[in-house]
Amino acid sequence: MREVLKAEGFAALPRRLDEERPDRPRPTVEPVADARMFSLAPRRFLTRCGGLFLFVPGLMRLHSDDMAKAAHLPGSKMIPSGHALRSALALKLWSLERKSHVMALVADAGLALFAGLNAIPKKSSSQTIDYLAARIS
Repeated sequence: MREVLKAEGFAALPRRLDEERPDRPRPTVEPVADARMFSLAPRRFLTRCGGLFLFVPGLMRLHSDDMAKAAHLPGSKMIPSGHALRSALALKLWSLERKSHVMALVADAGLALFAGLNAIPKKSSSQTIDYLAARIS
C-alpha cells in the first residue's frame, strides 16, 4: 500500500508519538526465567495451575535433579537441567500441546513455583522444552 501511495505522489504519514496513541492495554514485560532469582519468601498469588502441586510428593520421590543429570539433559546457569525438566513436565501435565501456548502462562507464578524458577521459560526456550518433553514421553 505504501508503494502505491508513494508512486501516486503521497508522502508517508508521520508516526504517532506514544502520548498520541489511544489508551489501551499494552504488552507486559515478564521476568526472564532464572533459577538464581527464585525465592521461597512468603507471598500470595493467584494461579490457574494449582492442580500441579498434587504431583509434588511423587516428583520429590523421583529426585528430578538427579534424573536430569543422569539423562544428560541440557541446562544452563539460569535454567539448570532439573528445573528445565520440571518446567517441561509441568507443561506436559497441564496438557499444553503447542509450544506457542506457553506464552499464555508465562506470568503464572504457580507454574514457575512448580518448576522451581522465578518465571516459566518463554516461547524462545521452546526448542529446549520440546526436546525435554520428547525425552519425558
